[in-house]
Amino acid sequence: MKRKEEYLNELEEKYENLRSEYLSQHGYVEKQVCEKEEGGYIYNPEDGTYYKLVPISGSDKELDNLVTLDKKCNSLKNYQSIASLFKGFAIVNLIIGLIGAFVVAVYTGLLTIFLTAFYLDIVLSVVLFGIAKIIEIINER
Repeated sequence: MKRKEEYLNELEEKYENLRSEYLSQHGYVEKQVCEKEEGGYIYNPEDGTYYKLVPISGSDKELDNLVTLDKKCNSLKNYQSIASLFKGFAIVNLIIGLIGAFVVAVYTGLLTIFLTAFYLDIVLSVVLFGIAKIIEIINER
């Protein structure tokens, strides 16, 4: 029975360490102020105190809710691959549109068809690049 309790205590300590490390890495910290110099404290010259950033405290339910919300926000923010996809479509569209406009113009012999097709191709590419830029701006916020 003693081994079971020791194992349970070890697991609880590991969980607390991992939770504290996670909270520290993701910026969920608060200042712990101390009046005298101790190991690990940083000096603040403005008010002459020492402080250390420690993980926030709270109930397990509150912290779990906080971590869940943080993960949801991070998953919504990761649109970089979608922005890259739109940029790729814009480049491919520009190349294929230019070649297609040139081929159609050569077969028909009209310069106006080439200019019209090329103009529409450029407009579509600019719109796709614009969508990619908007996605990148949203991703930064």
